[in-house]
Amino acid sequence: MRSLRCGLPRVLALGAVAVALVTSCASTTTQTQAAAPQSTTPTTNILGGTRAGPDDGTPGTTGKLVFGIEGDPEGMDPVRYALSESGHTVASAVFDPLFALDASGTAVPYLAKGATKSEDLLTWTIELPTGVKFHDGTDMDATAVAADMKAYQSSIITGLAFKIISSIEAPDPTHVVFHMAKPLWNFPDFLVTQGGYVFSPKMIDDTTLVDKPIGTGPFKIDNHVKGESWSFKRNTSYWRAGLPHLDAIEFRPIPDRAARLQGLNSGDLDVIHTNSPTQIAELRKTDLKRVENANGPRDFIVLNTQAAPFDNLKARQALVAATDTKKWLNGTMAGIEQPANSPYAPGQPGYLAENGYPQFDQAKARDLIKQYTAETGQPMDFKLTVQGGIDTQAWAQEFVAQWAEVGVKAEVVPLPEIIGIAQIGAGNYQAGIYRLFGQPNPDSETHFLRSSSITTTGISLNFARFDDYRIEPALDTALSTGDTARRTSNYETVNKVLAEQVPYVWLGRSTWVVAAQPKVNGIYGAENGTIASLGPKTWIADLSITK
Repeated sequence: MRSLRCGLPRVLALGAVAVALVTSCASTTTQTQAAAPQSTTPTTNILGGTRAGPDDGTPGTTGKLVFGIEGDPEGMDPVRYALSESGHTVASAVFDPLFALDASGTAVPYLAKGATKSEDLLTWTIELPTGVKFHDGTDMDATAVAADMKAYQSSIITGLAFKIISSIEAPDPTHVVFHMAKPLWNFPDFLVTQGGYVFSPKMIDDTTLVDKPIGTGPFKIDNHVKGESWSFKRNTSYWRAGLPHLDAIEFRPIPDRAARLQGLNSGDLDVIHTNSPTQIAELRKTDLKRVENANGPRDFIVLNTQAAPFDNLKARQALVAATDTKKWLNGTMAGIEQPANSPYAPGQPGYLAENGYPQFDQAKARDLIKQYTAETGQPMDFKLTVQGGIDTQAWAQEFVAQWAEVGVKAEVVPLPEIIGIAQIGAGNYQAGIYRLFGQPNPDSETHFLRSSSITTTGISLNFARFDDYRIEPALDTALSTGDTARRTSNYETVNKVLAEQVPYVWLGRSTWVVAAQPKVNGIYGAENGTIASLGPKTWIADLSITK
């Protein structure tokens, strides 16, 4: 049996917001994650994380922070709702994940004590601590965690991601055993995303708790006013000794980015997050504390490969050739968003600077459109589904104008975020602007590319509904080995297939920023890439106000 054990110390290094993570394995050496230095000059780590601003002060043990987020999560239930960036920010106050990312982007035990895998990689056993309570005073034990995991398995939101698990059992109060459908080298990496949150099993049947979530996290729900705020108070029985520092934290949904930044500048807000290039450029000129991550989710246009016109390869190739992403990146995105040509970022397994992805070429686009029309007898017109605010709608209009130059007529269909996500997941669209693929390790996002994630009814996590015989075996092999060369080779295979068949028009790699007033301590913990990834942000527990 191979084991991964890591007990998160109950006392954490204060002030520097470092989490001392000690891993002791039978076959490995002990590792400690030390506090990273903090400086007024920007420093960048291996994950593309950059920090800048004054050093953290001595953490106070009282006070309240107000955090401005980009949108209002529809509900705080990880089984019933697909959590956005804002959703994960709020969820991290009330739920703890079984595993979390360390400073290198590696999945390490958090609420879990450790994980052990069988030699054939078909059985994983998660060990749990004793004495941890849910906010309602009930025990967080193996029975509860197994119930949560089974709920994730049957969920319309997360079920496809959990297809890799065939069965789950709780043989005793501190162990949960997962039997895998296929060999899996690194199961913990799947539990640093939405499916890793642990919640009270009461939430499975009681739908009224979507606004009154019960977790084990650093804060308990106090009040929720839809569209206005999520308010939490200190969990005085939190299992991480000495935390949280704050009495309370409030999250205010402010979709208007300008208003969010104004709130920070005026002092009405203590912390904000943003991916607006103009605001990031502005924040870089200030003395505010900030953490950036340049390896954020890819912005792209997803094409429904099972609906006309994009069920035709020539139509997909034509749209890519007609899209001037360089102009968009240098103009609208002010050179802050970085180029992307695949789901993989530089430094990740599978990344290729030259993967065969088509370049902008209007003459080529016109020729392909002529071929498409000759083959189908139809014009290459379509509707573009757009979720989000005014900025995203402006992007859409910019691309629509580019496509018009080669004779393509596209109609923008703006939808609220939650409805847009649902329509794309259900396949009720032709093309749509989307944001995804932001995890430091691509393993936990493989279900978005699998043919087995395509459904005929309900939600498909393979949003492009793209089916190619080469992808599934390449992903299976990449997930079944710890050999870097084999992993890289198989992810490169996936990369090349996507570049050849173009189910996505890649726009860029977004940069996300968390910025805070100088009095706020703790945001520097977000350097591990969790600003930009759709997963837990455990640094929320470490936030404080300088004494």
